[in-house]
Amino acid sequence: MISEFSRKWRVGRVAILLVLTACSEPGPNKAEIAASLHELHDETLLGLVSHLENIVSSDARRSAGGRIRVSMQYELVFDTDFADVIQIVADPGSVSETERARFSGYIGILGTVELTGMAGRYGEFEKGQRFDVARDVDFAKIKGAWIAQP
Repeated sequence: MISEFSRKWRVGRVAILLVLTACSEPGPNKAEIAASLHELHDETLLGLVSHLENIVSSDARRSAGGRIRVSMQYELVFDTDFADVIQIVADPGSVSETERARFSGYIGILGTVELTGMAGRYGEFEKGQRFDVARDVDFAKIKGAWIAQP
């Protein structure tokens, strides 16, 4: 009877250790968080007109589907004036070929819609203007790397 209890206890203990090991996989480190956040930012119209500085992450916690939710703060710094972006998006013929090529995915309706959303959030921003941003970002492990999810 004691040996049966002992065997079940060992099997149970091994199962608990396996579960704890699976749950304790570390999340993204600070370098992965910053690199992935920059990549996510740069893929948007906002990324074409601004950059991120002073990224600070905290409070990483597990969320649904094996993802890690990270609370973070950073500064969003505009590199271009709102008026210049409007001109590029609304009247691409008035800017250089380089600027047209750079903003090619956002000329016309798509750019107008995204720019309207940016104006609603940041107003008529000016070059050099900074905004403090606090947000939670989900990271998923894809092909061995932690990637920020939109």
